[in-house]
Amino acid sequence: MLLGLVLVGNGVQLGSQYVLSHQPHDERAIVDLTLARLQPTENVLVQVPPEVPLAKYSALAHRSVPWDDGVVSVQLLEDTYANGTRYVLWHDGRALPEVPTLRLTLVEQAGRYRLYQLQQVAGLSRAALLCSACLLPDQSGGTISVLHGRC
Repeated sequence: MLLGLVLVGNGVQLGSQYVLSHQPHDERAIVDLTLARLQPTENVLVQVPPEVPLAKYSALAHRSVPWDDGVVSVQLLEDTYANGTRYVLWHDGRALPEVPTLRLTLVEQAGRYRLYQLQQVAGLSRAALLCSACLLPDQSGGTISVLHGRC
C-alpha cells in the first residue's frame, strides 16, 4: 500500500514536470509571477485566447476566473472587482478597455502576458458616472441628470 502511494506520488510529480517542460516559457513565467502576487484566497480574472490553456490547464487553473466569451466588458471588470478579484491576467493580443471607475496598474509581464492590479478610483463609483444619455434637457434649457442604468 505504501509503495503504491509512493508510485502514484512520483507519477503525479513526473506528469507535472512533463507538462511544465512543454509549456512556453512566457506562460510558465506569468503563472509563477501571478501566483506569487495572489493571497491564499484570491483569484485572478484571465483573458487569453481560447487556444491558450492558462485558465484551464495550468498551476493557475484553480485560482482563475475565466473570461469565457472573450468580449471586453467594463461591466465584467467592475463585477469582478466587486466580488473581490484584484488581478487581471491579460494577453497582449487585445487592447485593455477604458474603465473609468477602476485603475488597472501593470504589475508583472512575461512575453505576451500582462498582469494588472485592479484598484478603485478614489471617490468614484459606477453610479456616480453619467454618460451623455443620462443628461436630459429641462424646460429652462439647462440639463437634469437621469441615470438610466446603461452607463
